[in-house]
Amino acid sequence: MKSPVFSAFAAFQRWANPSALLCSLGLLFSSPLLPSALAQAAEARAPQYPPNIPEAQAETYRQVAGCDLKLWIFRSNDSPSSEAPKPAIVFFFGGGWVGGTPLQFVSQAKALAARGMVACVADYRVATRNKAK
Repeated sequence: MKSPVFSAFAAFQRWANPSALLCSLGLLFSSPLLPSALAQAAEARAPQYPPNIPEAQAETYRQVAGCDLKLWIFRSNDSPSSEAPKPAIVFFFGGGWVGGTPLQFVSQAKALAARGMVACVADYRVATRNKAK
């Protein structure tokens, strides 16, 4: 007795024309529209830079080669005028100095700020955006 998976595969093989499928794939990938379509899709997915993080206070901590490096500061909603010292943490995104975004640790910074800490996410120069070496 044949399994349902084997029967479905056999039906697909009878239906599909492998040479027509390969020809169609070849036309698709050799199309001059494909690279521009892929670039447009990547651009649409790329986050705005520098990121807009409305829940945080943005401060420029350094200017290098015409680039403002920012630090986004998250504080708890208790009394902002309180001058009592609070624990703090600074998150630097991962990316091996090649790429990345401070948005990587926004949720963690919000969670720690809600628990009374001062949490910051920092930006730094990377190769893909700033040609940093």
